[in-house]
Amino acid sequence: QSGRWLDLEFCPRCGTNLGFTLEGAPDLRTLPAGAFEDPSWIRAERYKFRHVFVRSRRDWSDLSPLVEAYEQHFRP
Repeated sequence: QSGRWLDLEFCPRCGTNLGFTLEGAPDLRTLPAGAFEDPSWIRAERYKFRHVFVRSRRDWSDLSPLVEAYEQHFRP
């Protein structure tokens, strides 16, 4: 929507989406929900997590109440 570039990264073996980098926020790193078989090591209180583009999330996705949620991106 912003007209800026988006660099997507995928697993070279299976093609799974591993995240992306945004031109408008190159200092941020994204990880898609469900990218880890065992996500128990990821702690919301340790990192600054945000759910972005929740307007297009799947009905079955379970968003943590410990994480800020944004309908679109959190930066204008």
